[in-house]
Amino acid sequence: MRKIKDFMDGKSTSYDAAAASALDEETIAVWEAFWDAHFAPKTAGELKIAYLAGPEPLNDFRVLIELGVHPFNIWAFETDNPTYNAALMEVAESEFPLLKLRRGSLDAFLRTAPTVFDIIYLDACGPLPSTGQSTLRTLVDIFRYNGLASPGVLITNFAAPDESDEQQASAYADLVSASLYPRPFLEAPSDSEVDSAETWNMDDGPQAHGFVCKDQMNTDESFFHEVRKDLQSYYGQYITRQIFDVASLIAPWTVFANSEAWNLYLKEPASKVAASSADFGPSPEDDVTVLVTDSDMNAIGWTLNASKNGKPYDDVNYPILETGSVKLIDSWRKQLSGQPTPKVSAEQALIAYHVIRSEEQAFETPAFDAILNGFRYLDKMFLFCDVPNDELALLPLVAQYTRPMHYNVERTRRFSYVAKSTRMFMDVVPFDACRYVYDWLPPVDMAPSAFELENFQLAFRFALDGIAKHTIRYNREYFFGVHVAGVNHEGFCEKLLKPRKEIGEPNNAL
Repeated sequence: MRKIKDFMDGKSTSYDAAAASALDEETIAVWEAFWDAHFAPKTAGELKIAYLAGPEPLNDFRVLIELGVHPFNIWAFETDNPTYNAALMEVAESEFPLLKLRRGSLDAFLRTAPTVFDIIYLDACGPLPSTGQSTLRTLVDIFRYNGLASPGVLITNFAAPDESDEQQASAYADLVSASLYPRPFLEAPSDSEVDSAETWNMDDGPQAHGFVCKDQMNTDESFFHEVRKDLQSYYGQYITRQIFDVASLIAPWTVFANSEAWNLYLKEPASKVAASSADFGPSPEDDVTVLVTDSDMNAIGWTLNASKNGKPYDDVNYPILETGSVKLIDSWRKQLSGQPTPKVSAEQALIAYHVIRSEEQAFETPAFDAILNGFRYLDKMFLFCDVPNDELALLPLVAQYTRPMHYNVERTRRFSYVAKSTRMFMDVVPFDACRYVYDWLPPVDMAPSAFELENFQLAFRFALDGIAKHTIRYNREYFFGVHVAGVNHEGFCEKLLKPRKEIGEPNNAL
């Protein structure tokens, strides 16, 4: 916040400087103290860590002990009974017979126990998603049930699909291509060793390069076939994007759609709002909804529609799935909701989200309208890089009742390696609930009057700019257009993922 304020005061236009002057030193100091309260330092001995045990849980356990983690703050989980029994025997015969080894899954534990972990190591071994291991469901439930502390670190380890099995490889190519196709930017191939989160390493998305999502006749123009040729590279990108989307939007929005708070602000249940979308069954010539016309702004919704099987009509806007892909993609759709399946599924919740973004006035209650009105008056809100709009209100409203977890692109690290004969993809992602932004807001009924206070409004928008710098190239479905300082200004560039590193090569050692 102070960084943006100093920039506006000294290096921006005279209008920006005059507008920023409304944010006084006292308000900045109050916000900084509020921020500090959310980041009390912890020693290694104070960290609480969860991981998946396997038959030899002491391997990871001993490493954590050597790093200073207290043994009673380490929790290991195992679902397979024979594996659990082998792990239990190893623990019983060790110098740590009281290791917290729990029978059952991590996600089942999170559903029943109010335990929050600073670090969760999800070494799934299987691919993401998996029809047998429900790897995506576990990922969703970590965020649905608030199992990760803020700040906290999620470490995931997923296997690559078996490309020797053509049906399996094609199924993952269907899912990955449908997931990445609407994105405006993808990672560019890079051999660069430049260690910076501000070095441009992106490429325009598939549509900008003239690809259709899938075309069995013109394979040179088919993104599906492009993905199939280089499945591991695109699959690695998909993993990271899926983690980002689940934590920051899919899980919290699904929770909100199933909460009593929904009825305070929307006239109809989320399932009815979703059903009102034209995306659920118009003829192709009438299908001009935002999921098609603005797919880059509604990427998750586009992917959900693209992955439907058995459409009642031939839809020229979406690909036709391979027959062997249906089982995997149906499993993906179901696992997005977590366990147990809520009354309003993640798919219904997300389609409803896109409807509300584009047609909120058709469904909003007077309470929601009053909140949005606080963000609609351009004559009362300062204009900076982006023009303020009511999208400033939507996720902060949801965050009053849920807990979006925002990814830190700058600190994310990703690796790939071969374990025996299986290619593995590891993502180390720091997350932050950003409560110093959301809890800066008063209860929603007081928000409109609060935004009439210029210093309060500016503090919120300056802080929100920091989140947007991490999301702008990876998700446009929330906080798009909330920048105060443009990404072209020195010191305010968007944050970019560093390339995934191959473990084992001399120049890429950990």
